[in-house]
Amino acid sequence: MATTRNQRRRERQHLGLFWTMVIQAIVIYNDIKRREHLPRAPHTNWDSEREMTLTRMFGTSDTICRDLLRMKIGPFQRLCARLRTYGLVDSKFVRIEEQVAIFLNTIGHDQRNRSGRFTFFRSGQTVSFYFHRVLHACLRLYRDVVINATLHNSPYDKENVKPWYSFFQDAVGAIDGTHIAANVPLEEQAKYRNRKQVISQNVLVACTFDMKFTYVLASWEGSAHDGRLLRSAILRQGHKLTIPFGKYYLVDAGFPLVSGFLASYCATRYHRRDIEGQHPESSKELFNFRHSSLRNVIERTIGLLKKRFAYLRHQPYHDIDTQAKIVLACSAIHNFLRIDDAEDVCEEDLVSSDDEVNPTHVDVPEDETPNAHISFTSQEAWSNKRNTIAELMWADYRPNQDAGVDFD
Repeated sequence: MATTRNQRRRERQHLGLFWTMVIQAIVIYNDIKRREHLPRAPHTNWDSEREMTLTRMFGTSDTICRDLLRMKIGPFQRLCARLRTYGLVDSKFVRIEEQVAIFLNTIGHDQRNRSGRFTFFRSGQTVSFYFHRVLHACLRLYRDVVINATLHNSPYDKENVKPWYSFFQDAVGAIDGTHIAANVPLEEQAKYRNRKQVISQNVLVACTFDMKFTYVLASWEGSAHDGRLLRSAILRQGHKLTIPFGKYYLVDAGFPLVSGFLASYCATRYHRRDIEGQHPESSKELFNFRHSSLRNVIERTIGLLKKRFAYLRHQPYHDIDTQAKIVLACSAIHNFLRIDDAEDVCEEDLVSSDDEVNPTHVDVPEDETPNAHISFTSQEAWSNKRNTIAELMWADYRPNQDAGVDFD
C-alpha cells in the first residue's frame, strides 16, 4: 500500500515538472517570436566604409586630397612609390596608400590615435603600428632629400631677383632656430621651458633661397640658446652641418659672427617695418634691411612647414625622441613636395615678409654678444667681410638714394 502511494507521488511530481518545462518552452518561444519583430541596426561593412573613405581622400579631387592629406593626388601617389623604395610594403590587410594616409592625416591635422580609429575604421593598435612604420620610412627619405647646401645654391634661386643680390652672391641660404611645443616628463620640464615659459624643443633649421631645407637639428631643450645648437651642428660627429668653401649662411644677431655665418649688425634697425617708408641712414642699416629681406626666407619656410603640418603647432603626445623624428619627417616631406610639386603652395599658406613666424632677431649691443662662450675662429675676419659688403652696398646705393629710388 505504501509503495503504491509513493509511486503516485512520484508520478504527480514528474507530471508537474513536465508541465513546468512545457510552460517555460512556450514563454521562451513567444519571447523569440517577439524579438524577431524588433527593429535592428543595419549591419555595417567596415571594409566597404574604409574603401569609400580612402577613395574620398586621394581618389576624387586634388582639393580634397590637399585638405585632408596636405598634398595633391599626384604627389601623394609619388610619395607612396618613393617610400616603397625605402622598405615600406603592403601588408595583408593594409596597403601602402592607407598606411601613408594614416601618417599624413595624423601629422597634417594633429589627429590623436582615438580619432584615427574612427577615420580609418581600424583599431588603435593598427593605427599606431602603421604610423611608426611610415615614420621610419620618412626618416630614410630625409637622408636623401634634406642635403647640405652646395656651391650651386645662391640668392638667385629666389623669384624676383634684385640687383643688390650680387652683394650676397656667396650666400647659400639662411639659418634660424624655431620652437616647437614638446611633451616631456615632469622632472625634465625645467630645461625644456623657453623664454616664454612654454615647454618646447628648440630646432635649428637651415634652408636654401628656394625654400628647401638643407639641415634640421631637433630635440634640443627649449632653454638652449641658438648659438649652442649651431655649435653642436658644426662640431658633432654625425649628421653635421657643412658649408661649401667660401660660402656662408645668413643668420640674425643672435648667432655668432664666425666663418660661414654672416650675421646682421647688433643695435641697428633690422626689419623693413622698422623704418615705415624712411630711407636707411647708414651703411649698417642698409646692410641690415637687405640682409633681413634675404634671410626672411627661413621664416617663410618654417611658417609653411608649420602651416602644412598641424602637429608642429600643438602640444604633442609622443615621447621626445618620436617628437624629434616627426620634425625630421615633416621636413623631408616638405622637401619632397618642393622638388616634386613646387607650385603646390597656396597663397594663404605663405607667410608674408612682414609677418614674424619666428621672431628671433635680437637687438644686442655690440659689446654684449650672447654667444661669447662659443670659441669659433675668424670672428674678426668675418666682421671685416661684413663691413666691406656694407660699405660697397652703401656706395652703390647713395646715388640712387638721392634720386629717390627705394633701397629694396
